Formats: sequence, structure tokens, C-alpha cells
Amino acid sequence: MIGDAARILNAVRDPKNLRRALRYALRDRLRDGYYDHFELEDAAANEDRIIVDLEEELKSPGSYQPKPAYAYFPPKNELCYRRMIYIPFKDLVVRYAFVVVVLELLDSDLSPRCFANRRARGEARETDFLESFAEVSWPNFCKWQKECAHEAQFTTLLRTDISAFYDAVSHEYLVTTIATQLAISPDAEVMQLFRTILRLPVISHSHLTGKPRDPEIMHQGLAIGNNTEGTLANLYLKSIDEDMHSMQSIAFGRYVDDMRIFATDREVAKRAMLVLQERLLTKGLNLNGSKTKIAEHAKIEDLRSKAYESYDYLVEEDEPEQHQRFAVTDHPFDEFNRHFEVGQAFEKDEDAKDFCHFLGRVLPLTDRQPGHIDMLKVILTQWHGSSKHASWRLVETIIHAECPTAVRAHATKTLVDCLANQSVSTYAKYRLLHYLVRKRRYQNGQGTFRHLDKLHADARQQIRQLLPMFLEEQAFEINLISLYAMQIFGTSHAELTAAVQDHSPKPVAVPIRNALLLAANPAPLVQSFDLAAVAENEDQEESY
Repeated sequence: MIGDAARILNAVRDPKNLRRALRYALRDRLRDGYYDHFELEDAAANEDRIIVDLEEELKSPGSYQPKPAYAYFPPKNELCYRRMIYIPFKDLVVRYAFVVVVLELLDSDLSPRCFANRRARGEARETDFLESFAEVSWPNFCKWQKECAHEAQFTTLLRTDISAFYDAVSHEYLVTTIATQLAISPDAEVMQLFRTILRLPVISHSHLTGKPRDPEIMHQGLAIGNNTEGTLANLYLKSIDEDMHSMQSIAFGRYVDDMRIFATDREVAKRAMLVLQERLLTKGLNLNGSKTKIAEHAKIEDLRSKAYESYDYLVEEDEPEQHQRFAVTDHPFDEFNRHFEVGQAFEKDEDAKDFCHFLGRVLPLTDRQPGHIDMLKVILTQWHGSSKHASWRLVETIIHAECPTAVRAHATKTLVDCLANQSVSTYAKYRLLHYLVRKRRYQNGQGTFRHLDKLHADARQQIRQLLPMFLEEQAFEINLISLYAMQIFGTSHAELTAAVQDHSPKPVAVPIRNALLLAANPAPLVQSFDLAAVAENEDQEESY
């Protein structure tokens, strides 16, 4: 198929490929740090309709136009935020459909030391687009570093990454790069479709005016927030990997834009870094100087990646019986050795993150104390970069009967206080509500439930009263989850519409209007894709 643009295009829009892409997109979206519950329930119930619609739209790829996506901003640390892009589900399926076909053709040509976002293998490919992050890709990256660190020839490790990588990727460079690898023209119809896929219209809230901004077309950069972007990044950097592997006296490995150079000495490492920078500049990229570090001899151990650091990238939710389960055979937390006293102050971002490690993987649930809950509140109000992890640890305390009753009561009060606290980020509030309202299936497979059901009536009522106020926030993630929670509480569609009219910034943004439309026509109870069952199976990732 390589070299045949027409066959590649037909493979992309083949109904079997579209259905496979839809299933991958559904499963991956459930694992994302954010998703719209209204949209996903509708998509799970309407697979056939979506496939028929996309078949029709892709008959003439030149006429296909993606619907507006929107931006949301999880905190990176206590000061800065990441811009993530939430792509409408049908357009996400098209993105997957293209990347699935391209990766089938090109993944085997990627370097074995390109560790991230590799195509799933064997039976896993039936359900998963990519290799498991927790079980395969990150552990392999860490294992490779550990092996290099123990090789006598390597005395130096240089650790670096690319500055604002995803935002800096040139669409034209990317199209040309992939077309070259496929041995087709960049102007072929399938590559024109790819250009359209990349040029998303994106809506965001304006923090200057307080109103939603009109869609702006992405002319550069990848839409961070889904699993297709990392695979495109690998293809974009393929020639960089090849050039670095051709160098003598070094070992080069990469996890997306996170790169490691093991060298025989310091000067060799510095020369390799210059070569790397030179090659990156040809693609409009550059190294991040503030994150470039070098270590020699015994200090390499402090600089190399550890398996437990995968926790930084995962959401951390688990069911009680899975609480002691590790995803990796060699126990990723073996190298984690921090302990925290009740009331201990956090001095830097890493302390807050490590406390969440400690609370979830070192301290038994039975030993949690009210002071630990107060420390979670400090993270949620002051150390925003770790608030995703702290959000789950708070909800986890409430729902697990192993925790002392008084601690669970204190956690419940703290949760309500945090939802009302302006110092808690809107993304953390989204996570708290998401953990409460996400639908799960009982272990016996009979029926579904939500953790919200485990809160006492007073707490549920207090949360319900806060929800309309979240519609006023300049953050789509909290706007939409509040509407969904209101519907779960029994709010009628007319009341939802009135709440939007009373509280949402005007004009009402497209994502909010779409949610109201879906709320008026809820997905049927029997879905062709069982979200609750998949959510139950994916819960183990939250505990990593």
C-alpha cells in the first residue's frame, strides 16, 4: 500500500477501519484526563449512526470540515497551565482512522528506542490502539535507562526535552514528513484530508472579556489531549532518532519529546546535544534549556527516570479490591522511598506530588488521619500541579470503608469545602465531580452505580446547590460536568436550560449548547459500547 495514495485513502474511510477507530477513540477517551460525559454516552449508544455519517462525509474528503473543538486548561504547576484541546467525537474518530492506517504502515520503521505511543501488539490490538503506558511503554523506557546506567562504557547521562514541542510542530513539515515516509505526494487527496484534520477550529474562553471567543483555526501545533498526537510526534521526529542513533559512543532514547543521551564522557554528551539541537532546528524546534541537565557516574541514578514517575501521567482511580495491584511486574514503587509526617509542609511541587504517591502506595487506608486530609486540601488550594492526584486521594478516602469513619467524614466536608473554594482550580473541581458522577458497574455485572451515591444526603444537597454557580466559570470542563451532575440529581431539561440562561456567559458557547441538546435526548439505557464496564476495567490505571 505504501506509494499508493488512493489505496491509503480508501483504507482510511473503509467502514471497518472507521468502526475500529471509533472503538479505539471511545476507550482512549475514557482514560483521558477530561471528557464530556454527555457526548461520550451519546457516542457509545450511536456507533452505527456515526459510522454511516462518516462514510458519507468522507466520500468527498475535500468537503469534510471538522466541527469546533474547545480548549481546557489543567494546571501545570501553581502558576502555569497547559492548553489541551477537546476534539468533537466524530472528528476524533476521523483522526484515529487516519492515524491507525498510517501507523499500520510505518510503526515498524520507528526506532526501538522510541518508546512512547507505539502500536499495540498481539491480542491487545483488538481493543487498544497503543501499547499500555503503565505496563509496557514507560517501564521499557525506564528499564533501558537503568541498563545503560549500569553499562561500564557510559559515565554520563544528559537529560533534555523540546521547548513547547506540541505547540511548535509545523503542519506543513508534518504533512511533508509523513507523505515522504508513505512515498506519496504531499498534495495527494489523503494528505489534503490530513491537512484538514490538523487545522481544527478551536473555541476558548477569554479571560480578558469573560466571554467565549470565536473559533480560531490551528495553523500550527498538535491538539494535545488525545492519543493520536503522540503517534504523529513520533513520525515527525523519526529522522532525528535515526541521526542520533548513527552517532558513535552514545545511546539515545526518546519518550515523545523527553530525551536521554548516555555517553562515554561529558564532552561526547555535549557534542551529541549540539548535533541534536542542530537537527531539531531544521524542523523548527529547539531544546528546553531550563530542563537540560547532565550527570556523571553515581549521580546518573538521580537523573534517570524511575518507573513510579509514570504516576505523573496517569489518572489515579481504583476499586477497593484493586488497591494493592501494580501494573508492572517489578513493582514500580520499589524505588520510591519518601515518607511524610502528618502536617508536614510542602516546599516544592515535587513534595506535593510525592505525598500523593505516599498516601496512595505506602500508607495503608486504615492509617489515614484527618491531618492527611488537611494536607490534600493544601495541595488542592496551593500546589495545583498535583491537584489531579490529590482529588482522587480525597474521593478515595470517602468511598473506601477501610478508612476510619471520622476520617471519611472529614474528607467529605473537605470535598464540599474545596468545591466552594475559589483557590481550587476549576480543573481540580472537575476531577472531584468526575470521580463522583462517573458511572461504574457492580462486580457481579448487575446494574451500575456512582460514587456520588455513597455521600450522605446533606453533602449531596450542598454539592447540588453549588452546581449552577459553576456555569459562570470561564472553563468548559467545569461548565459541562456541572450540567451533567445537575441532570443526575434530577434537574429537568427546562431547568437546565434556565440555569444556562441565568448563569452562563453570553453568547452561550457551542459546547454548552451541544450539551443541552444531548441532555434533551439522552442516550438509551442499552448502549452498543458499555462505558460502565470499560470504566470498571480501566480503574486500575488510576491506582498506579
